[in-house]
Amino acid sequence: MALDKGNFENIFAEIAAMPLVSENAFLGGFTGIPFVTRDPVVAEFYAEIETFSSRFELSIDQINSLQNWIWWGDAKLSPPRKSEQKTVIGLPLEMYLPELAKHLLVNEGFTLRPTLSLAKGAKELCGDNRERYARQAVASLSRSMPFDVLETALNSEVGTNTLAPNTYRLLSEKGFAEPHLHLGASIDFEEQWRHLQANLLHNRIQFDFLSSPHGTFSRGEELGFWLLVSAIVRYLLAKYISQVKAYESFGEFLFSEFDRIAQRGANVGLLRHVIRSLAYPVRHPINPTQQTFASLQNLYQQIASVPRRPVVSLSDLNHLDPVSLWMKPPWHKSSETQYFKLGLRFLIGESQLAASRIFDRGHRRMGKQQDDAYQRGLFRRLFWQTQRARAIFYRHVVQRTEVGGLVWFTRYYRRISPSRKLIGSDSVRAIAGAINNGLHRGLRSFEVRSAPSSDPSKILDDLNQVRKSSLAIFRTFQMGSAGNSKATENGKLVREMPIDSVGQDLRAISGWWETDFETGLVYHFVKERELRNQDQLSTAGADRHDRLPAVGKSGFRFSKFAESVDRKAKAICHVLRTYPLSLIWLRGIDICNDELAIPTWVFAKAYRDILHASRDSSRLLYHAYGMRISPIRPNSHVGEDFSHLLTGLRRIDEAIEILGIGENDRIGHALALGTDAKLWCSGRTAIPMKKEERLFDLVWAWATLETIPAERESVATRPFEREILELIENIFGEDTYKNRKKPFTPTVSEIYSLTKNLYDPGRLQRVGFPNSQLGSLSQRHNDSERWSRGLWLLHDFLQDRKVVEKATSVKLIDPSNDLDFLDSLQESMRQKVASKGITVEVNPTSNVVVGNIKHLGEHPFLRLNRPNYADSTPPVSIVIGSDDPLVFATNLPDEYQRVVDALADAGYSQSQIEPWIDGVRQCSLDVRNTLSVVNFSPIRSLRID
Repeated sequence: MALDKGNFENIFAEIAAMPLVSENAFLGGFTGIPFVTRDPVVAEFYAEIETFSSRFELSIDQINSLQNWIWWGDAKLSPPRKSEQKTVIGLPLEMYLPELAKHLLVNEGFTLRPTLSLAKGAKELCGDNRERYARQAVASLSRSMPFDVLETALNSEVGTNTLAPNTYRLLSEKGFAEPHLHLGASIDFEEQWRHLQANLLHNRIQFDFLSSPHGTFSRGEELGFWLLVSAIVRYLLAKYISQVKAYESFGEFLFSEFDRIAQRGANVGLLRHVIRSLAYPVRHPINPTQQTFASLQNLYQQIASVPRRPVVSLSDLNHLDPVSLWMKPPWHKSSETQYFKLGLRFLIGESQLAASRIFDRGHRRMGKQQDDAYQRGLFRRLFWQTQRARAIFYRHVVQRTEVGGLVWFTRYYRRISPSRKLIGSDSVRAIAGAINNGLHRGLRSFEVRSAPSSDPSKILDDLNQVRKSSLAIFRTFQMGSAGNSKATENGKLVREMPIDSVGQDLRAISGWWETDFETGLVYHFVKERELRNQDQLSTAGADRHDRLPAVGKSGFRFSKFAESVDRKAKAICHVLRTYPLSLIWLRGIDICNDELAIPTWVFAKAYRDILHASRDSSRLLYHAYGMRISPIRPNSHVGEDFSHLLTGLRRIDEAIEILGIGENDRIGHALALGTDAKLWCSGRTAIPMKKEERLFDLVWAWATLETIPAERESVATRPFEREILELIENIFGEDTYKNRKKPFTPTVSEIYSLTKNLYDPGRLQRVGFPNSQLGSLSQRHNDSERWSRGLWLLHDFLQDRKVVEKATSVKLIDPSNDLDFLDSLQESMRQKVASKGITVEVNPTSNVVVGNIKHLGEHPFLRLNRPNYADSTPPVSIVIGSDDPLVFATNLPDEYQRVVDALADAGYSQSQIEPWIDGVRQCSLDVRNTLSVVNFSPIRSLRID
């Protein structure tokens, strides 16, 4: 069986996780891995696996062989006849998960270490690279299912350490910076799960609050409903597990609970139906409507009666979960972990006998007489259904390789916020994110990204939250050897600093502190398509939402979005100039999300205004108070998502030239800089592109090649100049302007000037962009004498309906026609980035998943900067970031290790890798935006009117 290495890891992870994460397994209420029978739900379960595996061109025989190898191993089982009409479980989950964990992890006392058991064919798969391959297998499985399930299945009290000793020593002893992390996805899944549980209990939310394109359970519309059903049962099971000795049977416990909640006036009939529907979703369906959802929330509140507590420290996060009332885990574990551990123990080992006794002796009625088989299996079914609901939610917010791409990432990222709505604070989230990403493992600088508001008071609140969390993290960092509730990876205790107490501590603080841990906020402007229902976007028409110009009252394209950006920029500028101390915590600006949705020129004015305001604040603090605070730095996500490699290169150049990105600044991802042009073109025959994008790409290539001495003479003879003229004629030709008194067809130079005018706020304002109405068409024609051809061209490109329709129509492009100049342009851009001292932020897992890269060994960073770099073009400085730890099931130290393993797989020795990764680590500290000396005084303590 010849399988690609990267593909095999993904296939292994998906098949191994399927019994716990499958929607069909949930609908069937499977308590283990079923044999193949004629049961329709079982058939759908196996068809789901075949559908996934078919993407990798595997035959049915190969799929069956993989299933048997991963699931059954050496188990001696007697399968039933395939004619069997009912579900027959071959391997219970309480046996399968511990066995799977034993093949992947080994307990070393204070930590778990990834390994691969020889029984699972490790020798044949990875040869001498067993430890590296084990880490890669664990990383893939971590994106397919909650990995803490396997850790707990080993009955372990410790977590998994995926760092090799050399990597751990380098990071912890010398330190590193987090240059690229979004606050909204900075926490790990366990924190997200706690927020969800609190929302289900306390908040009045819509039953379809988790709806999302291609989400589980009817596009996610019924996912929240099933999670609430599961939460109710989970609370009851947790209570029973904690009091198991007080009841003779599970049935006795249930009837005791029925009597208790009946006295509170709760709907006992609804609770019975909830239990039946979770155990047998197909046999006992429950109607997922808003009315039923509201009734279930009322029932949950009557059952649980857990008071809502304010979240002011990390330990309070655990109390968000209602089962924390019954589950009392060790100080370094969560209530969920304890619930799973005790429930699993109840089903296996010594508790298995107790379970059999409980099921066998249960003869009470639950509404009507239940048969013995139902009573024996009820607890097991309900327990695994609650675990499966959690696993399905995990896959709802964690993006996997097989659903790669930036549009998919946007969907996954948007799924995070509804589940934590109205619960928790950014301050606590920042502290949890710092711990998740390496606090006490060497993390020294922690930059977080968040979206700005257009309200100055909310921006002030954001910065004060960063200031408070920075002080709390700083105290946590300084007092790591004392405390009471949180463990770090190396066994030390972390003392918590409650957020609400930070204000009192500030009274005793004056002057400047030199910190060992730095924190700063980077505001990112989020590019978003106006068409929010993104599942309707096709590949060919993915950008065609802006074809009609009537966006704002002025009728200009992108005017509504530009006005929103301008309002946010003005709010930031107001805070910077009015409260100069805000510059201590606001350390950068960025652009992120859907790169193709909005052109870069829309942000040019906002960047210029904010950078100018930050320089004003910096000058004021120095001249008036002697404070040396550097201005904020510009960054941009760019060159990550592109329909054509040429587009990615052009947008990188635009970010540098227009947004003011220069020495010691950073650009995010920039995959276009290192993507192999020949390989990229060889896999594509026809690319759908908007005509305006193609025109701007070619005009940029024409102008850039003119600056390359070796290419200058051949520019005029290249075939793309003919294509430029054809596109100009098609978009701006006389046929478009039949009603104009003086129609004209622009030249190539005028189109190039148009691209420059788009970045000139003065020119844009002169033609009325974004919000000025210039009168009727006839009135504008009468004023044409005072408008140059360039201004008319700029105006028509932004507003003329016919121009916009033609410019945004789609053309198929054969990229092989561009191959002869792509290499020259790419080398020129690498030379430009390197010579300007700009650093590229590499986010390994994010780039592999979003960039549809097969595995990390094919990541473009290896063409930008690698050990023993000897190319003619200077190496580009790179740093490593985590991007979105929750969405990609990762953290920053793990990202470093994955790069180290990828280099080792590429054939580099440890003596070559270690100095190189040390240089990357040091670069992250050299180009950080945070400050090593800060003042914790309240931001409002210094106001300039």
